[in-house]
Amino acid sequence: MGMYDMVGYGVRYEGLSRLGGAVATTLGLAVGCTLASCSQGDGFGDLTVSSSVALTEAQSCDGLLEGMKADARMKVEMQAREYRHWWSEDDGIGVDVIFNAAEDSSGTTAPAAEGGRASGPDSFTDTNTQVEGVDEAYFVETDGEHIYVLEDGVLIVVDSWPAADTAELARIEIEGAPLEMFVFNGRAVVFSSTQDPTRSGDDDCSRGGDAIEPGIAEDDYYGCYGGFVKTTEVDLASRTVVDAHYTEGSYHSARRHGDVIRLISSQYSSGPRLPDAWSYREKKSRGVFAKRRNRDEALRDWRRDALKAVDRAALTDWFGTEYSVAGEETSEVALACDAIFFPTAGAAAYGVTTVTTFEVSGTTLPAQSTRIVGSAGHIYANHDVLLLAQQDYGWRFRRGDDGRADHDTTLLHRFDLEGASTDYFGSVGVDGWLLDQFSMDERDGRIRAATTHSPVTEWDSWWGRGWGDTVNLVWLIGEVDGQLQVLAKTDDLAPGERVYSSRFTEDRAYVVTFRQVDPLFVIDLKDDGAISNGSLPVLGELKITGFSEYMQPVGEGHLLTVGREADENTGATEGVKLQIFDVTDPTMPAQSHSYVFNEYGSRSGDHRAFNYDASRELLTFPYVAWEGNYASTLEVFDVSLENGFSKRGAVDHTVLFDCNRGGGDWDGAWYGCYSSPYVRSGLTISKDGTDYVYSISHAGILVHNAVDLNTELARVEF
Repeated sequence: MGMYDMVGYGVRYEGLSRLGGAVATTLGLAVGCTLASCSQGDGFGDLTVSSSVALTEAQSCDGLLEGMKADARMKVEMQAREYRHWWSEDDGIGVDVIFNAAEDSSGTTAPAAEGGRASGPDSFTDTNTQVEGVDEAYFVETDGEHIYVLEDGVLIVVDSWPAADTAELARIEIEGAPLEMFVFNGRAVVFSSTQDPTRSGDDDCSRGGDAIEPGIAEDDYYGCYGGFVKTTEVDLASRTVVDAHYTEGSYHSARRHGDVIRLISSQYSSGPRLPDAWSYREKKSRGVFAKRRNRDEALRDWRRDALKAVDRAALTDWFGTEYSVAGEETSEVALACDAIFFPTAGAAAYGVTTVTTFEVSGTTLPAQSTRIVGSAGHIYANHDVLLLAQQDYGWRFRRGDDGRADHDTTLLHRFDLEGASTDYFGSVGVDGWLLDQFSMDERDGRIRAATTHSPVTEWDSWWGRGWGDTVNLVWLIGEVDGQLQVLAKTDDLAPGERVYSSRFTEDRAYVVTFRQVDPLFVIDLKDDGAISNGSLPVLGELKITGFSEYMQPVGEGHLLTVGREADENTGATEGVKLQIFDVTDPTMPAQSHSYVFNEYGSRSGDHRAFNYDASRELLTFPYVAWEGNYASTLEVFDVSLENGFSKRGAVDHTVLFDCNRGGGDWDGAWYGCYSSPYVRSGLTISKDGTDYVYSISHAGILVHNAVDLNTELARVEF
């Protein structure tokens, strides 16, 4: 494994071969056995788990099917252990019950575009992204002269310049529920949630027409299996749809590198339909004295039928369908088995993550898909690398000699990006779980990550996380002999707390943890002699009240953050808090400025809605005040490293909502609106030193001069 064996689970291992044919694996008893005095005669057989965290690339569809079945069998064995424990807890059956032998299965600011109107704007704020130059899809986009908004099932095109003449230009129908989009080079690429385009409402959606399995009631089938993400390409000049593509699953996120777009979607439930174990339990529970013996029999019967269902499965049970659209023709895209990767059996949660790559050029939307077994966790992408974080599914089923659960682990998968290619490089495991996409980063071949980790947890906790014994870690990962390995990590940080935010810069990590006070840690990431012993040094630490939930580097050696104030004695959270930290001297980080909202409120947790224009020192973000009179506003602040925070004002969208349909006044009636009165985001468009603020909610757009937020210049009602 390398310097740190993060995934040595203390059980017998056997690796998987490359799947050109059969899988070399044995299903046996290493998982869960020490929960009590289990034996190979308990009806489970041996569960052998590979220690490798690497993904395996399928070499053939037959090999892929065998690999998927091996994973499904492993999950059946894990679930059997879990049901056994639940039922023991629920019904007083001791955990030392030994089952009889059972049958086994046989198997930032952007310049205004050139070529526009002569009197067009100089600049406009772009979507706030994690990595400069790597665009993240969002519900609102602008090119300075137009604003594009996804609202109420349509793409709304707004003429936004001159600011006082802002007006709606057009509405373009988008199939399904539009979620997010990119706008560039005269095109909009929109991602929406929809249904299978080849099915009508009367279609039989039982998967492949299979008979209902024993223990599954007919009403437990969920109709058509899953939804689809539709990618729609729109020519903004003609306002027409020019191409489309359907991917089965749910939308997760998307990244854009120039003309290349990568859509990340996830099927959160996949695989053969298994019988309902709880129905087996109910059928077998008759009488007080027969309960123990019959409950054991019920679980044994469920396992037998579940393994038979796995044996009958086909690849279509795991992997969703794709359709391409050419004119009026919708055609199914053949499954490319050699573009599917999967981890060790039992390591990934149910589901499949799909990275669909589009190269937007001409009038076609060519697509190629890479699939990774396991539902999507967090996604990070820079110009060269895409990282996918997946929680290790099997950790809570593994037991040590003392009967306690093994530690939680996150698997990090690295894919290299070159043009429209998305090529798998390698994987590594780290202790703990990641908070969000900002918890990981890559620079110059080094992956950096921040995790919260519960070293040892009790089986009695289903979630497997005891908040009282958490620690926090920062990791440095690199390539050694062609494989990813942990090069160094910090010592345990802030015991009993968890990570609330993190941000990586060129050679430092900034991590905020919280319980009662807010420690800000500054960690050295330079790959030099300072970490030759495998330990990342903490350069400095600052403890203040409250915590930061989002951090953004500004200027040289400063961080702009947003989070909450907290009571220094009780840790009780208070108002939203803005802060500037001076980290020029990393050994002595200091808070240079702060601003705390007096009332209890909340702000959008989406970093894309936190818009700081450094060139104009102007900050906008949505805010909701919950105390007193409810208000949803776009807050506007002057922010400078020298003078700190000065509030210019706020824009309230109450005027756009008619909440008197049922009588009564606005106060207390807002929740009856067809749309919630939340301001969703804001942007600024500028000309000759004059800034105009555009605030966007579900109800419309309001336009103001940034120096006079009390005077409305224009409005567009949706």
